[in-house]
Amino acid sequence: MDFEKPTIKVGILTISDTRTPSASNIDSIDSSGQNLIKLINDLNVIESAKVVQYDCVTDDYDQIQAKMSEWCSEGKVDVLLSTGGTGFSSRDVTPEATLGLVQKLTPGISQAIINESLKLTPMAMLSRAVSGIYEKTLIINLPGSTKASKECLYVVARAIPHAVSLIKDEKEISKQFHKQLDFTANNESRVPECVTKIACRHRESQFPKISVESALNILKEHAVLQYTENNKIKYPTVWIFSTGDELENISGYIRDTNSVMIKQILEQDHYKGQVFNFGIVRDNWDDLCKRFEEAFNNADIIVTSGGVSMGEKDLIKHVLKEHFKSKIHFGRVNMKPGMPTTFVTLF
Repeated sequence: MDFEKPTIKVGILTISDTRTPSASNIDSIDSSGQNLIKLINDLNVIESAKVVQYDCVTDDYDQIQAKMSEWCSEGKVDVLLSTGGTGFSSRDVTPEATLGLVQKLTPGISQAIINESLKLTPMAMLSRAVSGIYEKTLIINLPGSTKASKECLYVVARAIPHAVSLIKDEKEISKQFHKQLDFTANNESRVPECVTKIACRHRESQFPKISVESALNILKEHAVLQYTENNKIKYPTVWIFSTGDELENISGYIRDTNSVMIKQILEQDHYKGQVFNFGIVRDNWDDLCKRFEEAFNNADIIVTSGGVSMGEKDLIKHVLKEHFKSKIHFGRVNMKPGMPTTFVTLF
């Protein structure tokens, strides 16, 4: 269900003795803060978010609290991300300044960051970062390095929009969010077959099982470009993406290695055309339609991973057949793993 989401105002506060405003070129020195701005404003890591405040202060307890209090008390930001000052150094006082200000702690956010960071490096145990709520603002301490702050932001990014709506008592938005999470038999679906009522779902695939050899012959038949006059034929552009609500980008939880592996296979085989990895698409009809529409307008070949089996959220075959009226040449191949392998053309 689509609903209008207000923009989440984000503030980036860099805390470092070596990155103060007195520096000749703060933008080039503060790589961590600038990278967080890029991730949020350009790459949309946090849904519906925009950085509206940015500053840099020294590792001084009073300066840190004063800036945090200013942004939060005046309602300038909904989320305040600090970067730096979370270690063991005598000058690292960001956690203390944060704890002296927040009215509620958010231990789940802090724990999630530590848990995921420990999977990447044992040095994560040396972080003292905290998080909490002051006034109507969520404050999260991130590490000072560019790489670590990026990794930690990815850990909490998906939870931030819902956290903000709860903090601001936006009950309607929270209600709609939970409706999206609930996948019940009462949900309306544009799929012609009933996929929500488990007892009513097909017990067998509607697609006949064909041999691997037959599948390869069909692929070869439709892969030939029958040009008779044009002497210059460009290599096809390939788009790759994975589907699945349980997947995360490489820096997330369940790593999406499928699309990465497919891209590497093409590169190892010295494929000379352009190959783009467009990440993950959620198991949602509208999201799939939008991504396929974009792919059809830009790519010659589309390779997807997931979403073609018989699960309640395996929608790719339905989307391609019902929405795009494409031709499914085969949807089941006699091989394991890979029996639901599907080949589709659209003209």
